Amino acid sequence: QFLYGTWSEPYNEHLYMFDGKASQHGWLTYVEDGYDGSGNYGDAFAVIDRGKPYVLTELGIITDWWDNFYGCKPKKVTYYVTNQDVAGGLELSESERRAMSGGVGELSTAYRAVDWKIRAYDKTVDWTKAGELDDVINRAFTDKDCVWTHVPEQWIDKKLKFRYLKIVLAHPSTKERGANRSRIWELGVKRATMVNGVPTD
Repeated sequence: QFLYGTWSEPYNEHLYMFDGKASQHGWLTYVEDGYDGSGNYGDAFAVIDRGKPYVLTELGIITDWWDNFYGCKPKKVTYYVTNQDVAGGLELSESERRAMSGGVGELSTAYRAVDWKIRAYDKTVDWTKAGELDDVINRAFTDKDCVWTHVPEQWIDKKLKFRYLKIVLAHPSTKERGANRSRIWELGVKRATMVNGVPTD
C-alpha cells in the first residue's frame, strides 16, 4: 500500500509500481531539479506499507527500457526500511492525498504545502538504508526483468524483519538525459520464508 510520497502524474500514480503490469503506466515523478519547469523540490521518493514485517532479501526495479537519453531512468535508486509506525504517524486529508497523486499541478501552492508537510514528517522517521542501485541510467532493462540489489547479509542471518519501505530516486543532470522526469514501472521485493532451514514466520 502506498502511504505518502512526492508528486506523481495523475495517470502515472505511485500505486502502479506494484500492479504487476510493467508495460502500463508506472510512477512518473515531477519535473526534476535543474530542468526547465522544475519546482526544485529535491529527490522524489515514495513510502510503502507492506502490511506486516518480512525478512527482505533483495530489492529491485523495472524502469524505462528504451534509449538512455530520452528514457525516464533515474540516476540512482536507494532503498530504506523501518518498523516505526509510519502508517499512523502522518495524517493527510483527502485533498492532500489528491495533491500527491496529481490532483493539482506540481507547481501549485496546494502541492507545495503538501510537499513541505511530507518531507518535514519524513525527517522524523528513523530510516535505515537497505540497498542501492547505482548508475541506473546506464543499465539495460527490459519490460520483464527487474534489476536487483541485495540487503545486508547479516540482516537475513539475524532474520530481521521490516514492514515499511522507502524508495528514493536521484535524478540525472540535463547533460545525462533528455527526459525531465523519472519513471519506475515496477518495484520488486523478495523476501525469505526460511533462513538456515528455520521458518521466518
